[in-house]
Parts: sequence; C-alpha cells; structure tokens
Amino acid sequence: MLQPQLTAYPSLAAAAASNPVQTISTTPSTITTPTLSPLNYEKMLMPNNFKFITAATLPPHPQLGYTISSVLLVSNLAECIASPDALFILFGVYGDVRRVKILYKKPDTALVQMQDPISAQQALLSLNGVVCGDKKIYVSYSIYMEVQMPKPTDEAQDLTKDFSDSPLHRFRKPNQKVRENVYGPSPCLHLSNIPAEVTEEELKKMFESCGTIVNFRFLTSERPDKQMSLLEFTNTSSAICGLVQFHNKEFITEAGRQYLRISFSKAGCIQK
Repeated sequence: MLQPQLTAYPSLAAAAASNPVQTISTTPSTITTPTLSPLNYEKMLMPNNFKFITAATLPPHPQLGYTISSVLLVSNLAECIASPDALFILFGVYGDVRRVKILYKKPDTALVQMQDPISAQQALLSLNGVVCGDKKIYVSYSIYMEVQMPKPTDEAQDLTKDFSDSPLHRFRKPNQKVRENVYGPSPCLHLSNIPAEVTEEELKKMFESCGTIVNFRFLTSERPDKQMSLLEFTNTSSAICGLVQFHNKEFITEAGRQYLRISFSKAGCIQK
C-alpha cells in the first residue's frame, strides 16, 4: 500500500498520521487518502496552511463529502460588529453574504454563509487576524454546509438574518473587474457615489465618530454628481467602523436619492 504523498503539506501529513487511511483502488496503482476528523480538517484549513492547498490536493470534508464549505466561523468579535447587519456589510466586501447567525450563547461568535466557497476563501484570507475595536477577529471554515434559519418557536429570532434578496450585494452581476478591485482592510477607505453638494468638511464630520481622520482627498471623477474620495484614519479598526456604519448611507439631493458606496482602498494610505 502506498502512503499518502503529503510531505509538501505539513498539517496534512500530521493529520494523516493520527487518522485512519482510506484506500481507493485505481488502475494501475492504489492511491491512499487520509480520512480526517472534523477537528483536524478545520485545523488544516487555517490560512497559514490553506495557501499550500488547491482543490486538487484537498481531501473531502469528513462530514460534507466535499472540500470547502461556504460557511465561515467568525469569533472574538468586537461589540461594534457583532450583529448580522454589520457582518453582512463587512464580509460583503469579499463576496455576497447569504445568511448570518450570531450564536445565542456566544454573542461574540457568528456563522457567516457566503454565496460560494471562492467568496468564503477571499473573506477568510482578508479578515482573519484583523483587529477591530480591541479584539482580533478569527475566521475559519465551518463544518456546516449552510446556516439554518430559526424556527418560529426559537428564542432570539433577530440573531439570524437571511440576506439572499438584499439589494446591497456587490457581486450581483458576474464582473471580474469587481473582484479585481477588492482589497484587504486598511486605514484608508474609498468613497464613491458622493453627491456634488457634499463637501470635504461634511464627510469628515460624518466619519469622525469612528476615529481620528489624518488625511482626505477628492479623486477625479467623470461625473461631478457622483464624486469619489479617499479618507484615511489612524488605524484599520476605525476604517472598519466607518465602512460598517456608513456604507449605503442615504443622501437626499435636488436630483433625488444617492447612496454612499464604501470599500477599502488599494493604496492603504493617501500619498502626499
């Protein structure tokens, strides 16, 4: 019997050593793959290990029967983002969010169901280890295939929300350029769809509740009625607060209603 070829993946090799081996007969040889426990499977999918793994080398999930779940386990949440709506906005930067559930007995822990495994992977790699408030966010893959909606008799109905039909999804249309312009959290926010009447002072005053603003700059826009700008805080935590609190903020103008769009900037900071 051939042993699994896992030397390139240290955590896979360690997991295989402590788990039984499942044999699959093929022609002309026999291939073996490790049968992993759910615990070892989740440890294997931590970001430091995931960068070495592809869909072709990843063994099936021990309970789900396929590689990666679209559901993420998010823990150690600061109070300012420990709600379904806040997590929908934050994780929605990296893919469409379908459902969010705050755990009843662990209010700083949540399950976030993304649209697909690719979006889940992008969110995990971008948000795991990021500091928000005074707490470091931990993100890992969940063993669950989907987030279940509560029954009518269940307590704390408001802890679980379904966002499937939300008009705020960023990736409703299959557009590769949208994903190419997605960046990890940084102190600098990119603001767009700003009405022409809104000034720098008004924007600064609006965002100063989230933290100290160190820099601001309007960007060149083809449409004066839809301005763009960069707004930089002293730290990433304040930027996350600004994103969660003011993304999709409504402005009422003479021309009608406009909604502010916010994402993390590619630059990370404003160049002087």
